[in-house]
Amino acid sequence: MDVTVAEQTLWDGEVDEQRRIGVMLDRIFVATAVAIGAATVFQAASQAIDPLMSLNLVVIALFMGLRVVVRRGHVRAVSVGLVITLWVLVTVAVWFDGGLKSPSIAAYLTILMLAALLLRARALWIYLALSAAAALGLVLAEGAGWLPPKQSVDSVARPFFVHLIHLLASTLFLYMAVDSLERARARARRNQERAAMLLTQLEREKQRADELLHNILPERVADQLKRKLHPIAERFEAATVLFADIAEFTRFAAERPPDVVVELLNDIFSRFDALAEERGLEKIKTIGDAYMVVAGIPTPRADHAAAMAEMALAMRDEFARFVAARELALGVRIGLHSGPAVAGVIGRRKFIYDLWGDTVNTASRMESLGAVGEIQVTEAVARELAGRFTCTPRGTIAVKGKGELAVFWLQRPAEKPAAVGS
Repeated sequence: MDVTVAEQTLWDGEVDEQRRIGVMLDRIFVATAVAIGAATVFQAASQAIDPLMSLNLVVIALFMGLRVVVRRGHVRAVSVGLVITLWVLVTVAVWFDGGLKSPSIAAYLTILMLAALLLRARALWIYLALSAAAALGLVLAEGAGWLPPKQSVDSVARPFFVHLIHLLASTLFLYMAVDSLERARARARRNQERAAMLLTQLEREKQRADELLHNILPERVADQLKRKLHPIAERFEAATVLFADIAEFTRFAAERPPDVVVELLNDIFSRFDALAEERGLEKIKTIGDAYMVVAGIPTPRADHAAAMAEMALAMRDEFARFVAARELALGVRIGLHSGPAVAGVIGRRKFIYDLWGDTVNTASRMESLGAVGEIQVTEAVARELAGRFTCTPRGTIAVKGKGELAVFWLQRPAEKPAAVGS
């Protein structure tokens, strides 16, 4: 599940909540209108008509009108409007019914229960403040003699009907509260499931990011980078660096479309990557049509020169098969040098694990001053490979910054002497 799906799921949850409130309001309107209507009819039959009960018809008409509005989707506005309207009606009824002595004062509690179901916490506190202000106003009005004469008719039936209506409303609201609680629990479970899905998605994205980081950097270096250990640099006393370059590639690339050139480079360098991975070597980077790989960094190994010699021979053979299959007039030059080097990550954007030092420069010179189809190595590499690989002396060559250096052609693994008596 991606972020877009998650957002849609949360939006669907809000729509479900609005729909739930709409259904609850619909039930409240119908049930309350029926209760008030039944009480009004019973009062009329018992000839205990209360002049204030004429408000019943207004309330019933209001509920039915609001029910229509709710069914059209205006849930939130109706919730606020309903509480305010009922509060005004009850306040008017209490004003004409003796103030705080009126049985209708209990209707504030009924509205409070309704507001608790429909409104948010802030709006609920506003309702409580208005109710307290109304009560204080009634007390002051009664003390000042401002209340009008009581308009209701005292009868035995009147308190009964008032409490009956409150009982019915309270029962309905209690049912709605329990229903709301159950739905809240279900909504919490859905939210937990959504959170679990999002966490799973985040974990997958983290894994993908880690895989991408490990494709760019060695695993140990990537872990250091994630722990914000910066700068990352380490000196290695013994390593072998290889540079390989495709000869005549500039001319080749100029004569072909860019996509063909990129596809060819990707193909051959992917083959080199596979060879490096098989031997536990660390690819450093590609520079145009040049390829750089190291043995003994970032994990030191005693056989770094031998492992790199095997890599160089395998690269030459693989490249020969590659160009022969495609009938390409291309060749490869390879150069090796062994010695100390510094490796690390610098900068804060577009990280790359790189090498520095004389060993790197000399290995690059071995490649650039070599011959197509040959693997040129320094005397340091030849010493490391003695007895295991055949290194044919080439003589000495002038190397910029180094002077005259003795160099060798790496040929093949040294032949083991035949066993005595064979």
